[in-house]
Amino acid sequence: QLNSLRNVEKTQAETIKNQEVEISKLKEVEKNNSVTIKSLESELNKIKDSQKSQAVNTQAMETEIKKLNNELVTLRAAESNQGQNIKNLESEIQKLKESESKQKLNETNLLKSLEEANEQLKKSIKE
Repeated sequence: QLNSLRNVEKTQAETIKNQEVEISKLKEVEKNNSVTIKSLESELNKIKDSQKSQAVNTQAMETEIKKLNNELVTLRAAESNQGQNIKNLESEIQKLKESESKQKLNETNLLKSLEEANEQLKKSIKE
């Protein structure tokens, strides 16, 4: 019976050693898991920061796109106004040319009238 108790005690001692080894291994795994968790949390925080940065960049790009679209609308309106201004100036130039042509005709007619009046005056003086 003593032998049997010694065998049980021996078996229990071996079981305790095995459990202590297992506990030691589990503690090592737990430590590694803790390091892995911290690493993953750090990576997650980097990803979150990156997403925030991308959101800010996206917002800035959307603002820039709106600004450029507004400038484009303004430029198109200015281009349309310039086209109308060009047409108005061309019309004004045409009117000025017509007016110039009429003035030349009037000058020519006045010169003829002056020459005729001068001829009449010369005739009158001779008589």
